[in-house]
Amino acid sequence: MILSATYSDYELADRSPVIYRGEMSACFKQIAQDGFQGVEIHSKDTGSYDADEVKTLLDRYGLRLTSLGTGLLRQMDGLSLTSDDEACRIRAVQRLKEFIDFAAHFEDTVVIIGLLRGKISEADSPEHYWERLSKHLIECADYAMEKHVWVGLEMINRYEADTLNSAQDGLRYLRELGHPAIGLHLDSYHMNIEEADIRASLEQSAEKLIHVHVADSDRYYPGHGHMDFKEIFETLDEISYTGAVAVEALAKPDARTAGSESVRFLEKYMH
Repeated sequence: MILSATYSDYELADRSPVIYRGEMSACFKQIAQDGFQGVEIHSKDTGSYDADEVKTLLDRYGLRLTSLGTGLLRQMDGLSLTSDDEACRIRAVQRLKEFIDFAAHFEDTVVIIGLLRGKISEADSPEHYWERLSKHLIECADYAMEKHVWVGLEMINRYEADTLNSAQDGLRYLRELGHPAIGLHLDSYHMNIEEADIRASLEQSAEKLIHVHVADSDRYYPGHGHMDFKEIFETLDEISYTGAVAVEALAKPDARTAGSESVRFLEKYMH
């Protein structure tokens, strides 16, 4: 396992769970100084980055690009894989493929699909929602497999998403899809709301789990709330999880504190 920090060069709301924000080189330097080994970039346009320049920065600071968050495509551009508007769906797929293209320049970078899947309550019918979601996920996963990239389907709590909330939801759906390039992405903050037994949910997810987010129960940095991270990391060890653990938490009271306190608290559980 390696510990990864969330980063964006976009102006985000205070409630956005991304710790480091601003100019890429300065943030990557700070991320490394604070003790992280990886970076998860949250963007809505990976085409604006030069992959070679990003590689140079990562190498300079001894970091790895672990993952790409796509939620800003939904939050800023209003895109959705399940929209009733076909043009919107086409744009969502096109932009997602651009994320996959960018990820292909790096090693073992997961492209996350969470909010981008849209809401069933916004679709003209539940049947159309699931039909569109499955169709476009498979299309993007086929594309990702050609590029040797993983797609991580994130489970999001019921207050932010109205489908695929729990680990069991994700496991059932992934079994239905049956696509080898799509794995399960779990987040401790969402699990605290949705899972009756976090240890059991992680154990049951062992074969499909490819990416993990952590934040405490209040979405602040780990150690600020009441989550049992000792149990979480013991379970990740027991199921032989070797992927990244990205801290997707609020940048409060400030980025430096949130980042450095995350590493200080979690390093005793990292192996």
